Amino acid sequence: MAEELAYEEREVVLRANFHELDDERCCYVSLHFLQGPRHPRPGETVYLLDGDQQGCIGEVVEVHGWSARVRPDWDTFVGA
Repeated sequence: MAEELAYEEREVVLRANFHELDDERCCYVSLHFLQGPRHPRPGETVYLLDGDQQGCIGEVVEVHGWSARVRPDWDTFVGA
């Protein structure tokens, strides 16, 4: 049987839409299809990826049910 990977060693990738940001340049992402031991918590780091395969690191600001508000780190943005 495979050894379970510790949460701290996982890379959490969330689908984002970088064209729909709030006034603080944060995006709202769905956690509905995220598999794993738990959802990310405020203050934790995730990777945001859009439909054009552009992405960046982000910090979870808030979690409400099946959605999270994430602050992208624009210095890590990779894409067109």
